[in-house]
Amino acid sequence: MIDKNLKYPLLVLLVYVCTSGAFVLFFGTFYYQSKKNDILNHTSFILHDGARQIAYIRRTNGDMDGVFGFRNYDINIFNLAKNSYEVQEFNDIPNELTQAIQHLQKDFKQNSNKKTKLNYPPLDETLPPPNIAPPDEKALPEHIIQDEKSSQNTKPKERIKNFIISQNYAYYIAPIHKRSHVLILRTNELHKANARLFASVLVICLLSFGVILVLSYFIVRLAYAPLLSHIKALNTFITDTTHEINTPLSVILMSLEMYEKNPQKYLANIKNAAFSLSQLFSDLSSTLKTQPLSFEHIDVSALIKERVGFFELSASKKQISFKLDLAPLELTSDKFRLSKIIDNLLSNAIKYSFSGEIISVSLENNKLAIAQKGVVINKQNLEKIYDKFTRFDRTNGGFGIGLSLVKRFCDELNYTITASSNEKQTTFCVSFI
Repeated sequence: MIDKNLKYPLLVLLVYVCTSGAFVLFFGTFYYQSKKNDILNHTSFILHDGARQIAYIRRTNGDMDGVFGFRNYDINIFNLAKNSYEVQEFNDIPNELTQAIQHLQKDFKQNSNKKTKLNYPPLDETLPPPNIAPPDEKALPEHIIQDEKSSQNTKPKERIKNFIISQNYAYYIAPIHKRSHVLILRTNELHKANARLFASVLVICLLSFGVILVLSYFIVRLAYAPLLSHIKALNTFITDTTHEINTPLSVILMSLEMYEKNPQKYLANIKNAAFSLSQLFSDLSSTLKTQPLSFEHIDVSALIKERVGFFELSASKKQISFKLDLAPLELTSDKFRLSKIIDNLLSNAIKYSFSGEIISVSLENNKLAIAQKGVVINKQNLEKIYDKFTRFDRTNGGFGIGLSLVKRFCDELNYTITASSNEKQTTFCVSFI
């Protein structure tokens, strides 16, 4: 099953891939058609040139052996007067050519006894001409170009008209030898060349599409990596918050059921659970909304003693005690924010201290330091501990917003917070100057 978080990145990836695929397909098709027309033009020109060479040989009573040498086309020569083939290298003649030969034969018989010049109409009167443009002379051999230019009877349009394609073969038909014979040339090189062209274009398109697919995947992944990270963190936060709320509620409900058996014990449990819920609500409220700054004169030492007393019940459950070393300090600050800074640092110290340890709270030289022995923070994680929803130890509960609130409130009050951790203890220090 696809993660719901990947819904939008995958949608963007799909749109990008489809657009890129259409782009590749369009230009691949355009390139294929362009090259296909070039092959068509070149084939028609080569067949026309071969026909002119054969006509010259027959006109001069030359030897046909040279023509039957190396070539990529087959030759048929039909004698219109004798109604038979003088040369026949292939038998499967398309119906269109058969009709054209019959047309030429009829015209020859009607005009053979006349002294007037025989006038064979263009074969496109009976055969539809292929949709091709005149050949690109730059792509042709030099001797063919010169031969073409030297010929007074060369008419490219007529040559194209005499060139037809049937199934896998290309045919060229033309009257020769005082128009008493019909020359038919056939080649399958056009089909082979088109097949090679199609295969090469297909491979290039598939490779291009594959490269685009891979690149688009990594681009979209990199672009959405921060968003996916935040979504994942938010989902974790919601899950953890649900758990954090459910745990004290369960303690309260269970303590109420067992209250009559040991009122003092279970009342303490209810107070501790209610305290946890209060802290949770306070942190969530501070995260979701911003209160305006409200400065007043504050006795920092007295405030720290007050907040430590507030946490003593929670600390006693883990047999944790506090060691206070507080020098007198008075500040003009925001009491709510300063209280939340102290509360979250104390809560964090209790949460990650080992059972039975002592949390040291000191205030001197305008600095508040809270040190605890317990879970160690790796050096590579010290810069990330203030990120919202970040947790490196999931065994002690929480949902990763306490230290982010501390950092935020310190920045708002222009305080500096630092963290250090070694094998013995972890210390958070807030400098008020």
